[in-house]
Amino acid sequence: MPNENLTIKQIKLANIMGIADLDISPGRITEITGRNGSGKTSIIEAIKSIFKGGTDATLLRNGEKTGETVIVLDNELIISKTIKPSGAKLDIFKGREKFAKPQTVLDAMADILSINPVAFFTASKKERAKILLEILPLEFPIEKINTLLSKYEREKAPEPPEDRHAIEAIQAIISNEFDERTGINRALKEKESSINQLRETLVEVDFDADNLAASLTQREARKQAMIEKRKERVDNYTKERNDKLDNARQEYEKAIAEIENKYTAAKESVKQEYDDNISKMDKSFDSVYQPLIEEISTLQAQIKAAGGIIKTKELIKQYTDETANLAKQSEICTEIIQALEQIKMEMVQNLPIPGLEIKEGEIYRDGVPFDRLNTAQKVQISFDISKYKAKDLKVVCVDGLECLDSETYEAFKANAATSGLQLIVTRVTDTDLKIETSK
Repeated sequence: MPNENLTIKQIKLANIMGIADLDISPGRITEITGRNGSGKTSIIEAIKSIFKGGTDATLLRNGEKTGETVIVLDNELIISKTIKPSGAKLDIFKGREKFAKPQTVLDAMADILSINPVAFFTASKKERAKILLEILPLEFPIEKINTLLSKYEREKAPEPPEDRHAIEAIQAIISNEFDERTGINRALKEKESSINQLRETLVEVDFDADNLAASLTQREARKQAMIEKRKERVDNYTKERNDKLDNARQEYEKAIAEIENKYTAAKESVKQEYDDNISKMDKSFDSVYQPLIEEISTLQAQIKAAGGIIKTKELIKQYTDETANLAKQSEICTEIIQALEQIKMEMVQNLPIPGLEIKEGEIYRDGVPFDRLNTAQKVQISFDISKYKAKDLKVVCVDGLECLDSETYEAFKANAATSGLQLIVTRVTDTDLKIETSK
């Protein structure tokens, strides 16, 4: 059967549920209202039973032996379902022609049970995304994605499971890159903080630590030799002093031995002279010894300070290099994310519903989550999706429209009038059964 935009021209019910006899000529919008039990659901269920198949004998009106639902399409196709307690029979005619496999014809022509715009509108985020993905089958571009990932030495992407949509599979890769980049940026921030803390520990010194450190490598042996030479001089002075002390002590003892018994006064004089000589020697020795000790101490302190400064600067350089590497990795993640987003855009740019995308299991339009759109936009998207999923028979049956508030209901009717779909809807009111049609 060629592709057509078919609608229902006439509906006839006889002995179906709560309806004894009813003849409807539906318009573009057919609104069935009334209190509970007035027959609204009977009409909807009778229409649905035509298209969903099966042999539900509970549709037969109590006490009747035969019930029938007849739908006439605007191409003069007549669909008839006769219901008896023993079962149901489906027939399709066009003129004198009777179709051999009527349910197959209906399945190819109509999908009125799965294109309910209200069901999409009121569905959860997850269910809405699932509905959208089901009507937008796309092939996962694995070669293109793996070429991209191999460029950045990433592992290849596996083929997604059959029940996972291509867009969801790409979004999962994008999410992994986002997580990777988040971890890298966290480490990058920690490294930068460590660098700043290390720089704060660098102290002011009255010598050039860098020059001193640079010269240490070349002059270390010479400076060490200089220190050792000064130590040797100290040792020599010490030995010389000790030798002189020994000689003086020996002369002193000798002189004392000679005059001890005869010259007590001379002994004191010699002792005083000895003490004076010792004092002079100590002063002479200290004038040479003490500067050497101070110079050694200063050099050792400078070397120690320079070593600490150099180690801190080496650590700063190491962290700076690591920071640059982390920044590069973060940049790579960003490039991969942008490339994957571009692949996603290329996949969906020719879709009949512009601006729609799915991110992390939620529908967005032009970057705004579905739940944050205004009512008119939400209803419009719901109808756009219903139109896209509809087959040749552009008919939608919606039961229970009272679930919509007044604003949403008005937006629903406005979109229905311009959607190209024929809608048969029910609403609970406090009146008797009433059927209103509009073109």
